[in-house]
Amino acid sequence: MIKTIDQDLFDTLFKISTVLGYDTFDVRPPSSTAYPFVQIGDVHVTPRATKNVLVGSSFITIELFGDHTQRKLLSDMMGAIFMAAVNLRQLQGYRVAANISASSSRMSKDTSVPNTILWHGVIDLEYRIL
Repeated sequence: MIKTIDQDLFDTLFKISTVLGYDTFDVRPPSSTAYPFVQIGDVHVTPRATKNVLVGSSFITIELFGDHTQRKLLSDMMGAIFMAAVNLRQLQGYRVAANISASSSRMSKDTSVPNTILWHGVIDLEYRIL
């Protein structure tokens, strides 16, 4: 059975992150989870009408969290995930091409946990569904 494009993309990027050796989650893990970790986030699909094939665009967000001493490590992780993600061409059931000029990454301080300063990296990716 062929997966939907959103599930296929999610599963593929989840696998890329785990193969790179990162603790990866589909939801925010328990507060006892050690930093750093990766959370594969929201997926958005914008289909374009055709007679018999799904084409269009798919967008996915990947978040990374590290403690206040892990800025460099988080940056390296973001770079590795970003490069693997933009070089992705084939999912299980779909061909895709990253729209690099529409993809981005950013790093910011996160103070959402009381009395804690974290680094929060966000990778936003756009793929064309071929």
